[in-house]
Amino acid sequence: MAEEMQQQQDMYEGKVKATIKEATADQVWPLLADFCGIHRWMPSVETRLDVGVAGEIGCVRHCATKDLSPVNGESVGWARERLTSIDHASRKLSYVVVDNNIGWRHYKAEWEVVDEEDAGGCRVEWSFRMEPDEEWGEKPLGPLVASALETIARAINEEFLARDDGGQGRYAVDERQ
Repeated sequence: MAEEMQQQQDMYEGKVKATIKEATADQVWPLLADFCGIHRWMPSVETRLDVGVAGEIGCVRHCATKDLSPVNGESVGWARERLTSIDHASRKLSYVVVDNNIGWRHYKAEWEVVDEEDAGGCRVEWSFRMEPDEEWGEKPLGPLVASALETIARAINEEFLARDDGGQGRYAVDERQ
C-alpha cells in the first residue's frame, strides 16, 4: 500500500531540469521572470494577464493550449495561474493554479534559474506538485512538465544563438528587473 501511494505521489510531484548552454542565469532570468510572457518560449500556449500588474505577486495569468485535453468537452485546455512569489536576487518564482478545465487540483510550481559552473550556461529547474481530480485520471504529470521545459529551453537557446549571430533575437526584454 505504501509503495502504491509513493508511485502515485511520484506521478504528480517532482522536479525537472533543463540546461541552457547559450546564456547565463542572469541573462535567462528576465525571460522567465516575465510571468505573463511564457507564450514567447512555449508557442503552443496563449497567455494573457487576467488580474493585477504583470510580474507582481498576486497577478493572475490565463494560459490556454490545445496540447492539454480539457475535461469538460471544450476545445481548449486552460488554467488561471497566480504568481505567489518572485525573488529576482535568487532567480526564483512560484505560482499556483487557481482555476482550470484540465483536471488539476492544488497545483503548485516553482521555477529557479541557476548558473552551471562546470558546463557553462545555466540550468532551469521546475518543481511541481498537484492532486489530480478524477477527470485527469492516471496520467503522470512529470513527462508533460519535462516536455514543456524542453520546449522552453530550446526556444531560449535559439533566442541567444540569434543574438550571438549579430541579431537582436526575437524579443526585446527589459533585463533591468
